[in-house]
Amino acid sequence: MENVEPIYCLVVSPHPDDAEFGVAGSVAKWVREGKPCVYVSCTSGDKGTSDPDLKPPVLAKIREKEQQAAAKILGVREVVFYGCPTRVLKIHLNSARNWYA
Repeated sequence: MENVEPIYCLVVSPHPDDAEFGVAGSVAKWVREGKPCVYVSCTSGDKGTSDPDLKPPVLAKIREKEQQAAAKILGVREVVFYGCPTRVLKIHLNSARNWYA
């Protein structure tokens, strides 16, 4: 079988910043090679802070800006935010599985 080079890169992650922890090195390499990359962040990142006064919608906006900044540094073409609240995604996935059962 012939070695096939990827033309596009789509990174789907559960939370903002997961892509950087998981595949940022590969994404940077592919972008340098001219392959367009797109990120999809499934949840809003509205949880996960030690600041009890930081409200989830405010934290979600912060996480979105952080994700966009990181993607820009790597050369990612676009970041799509699905916007599902953190810890609710599983409910949506289970509902989707029922459609295909």
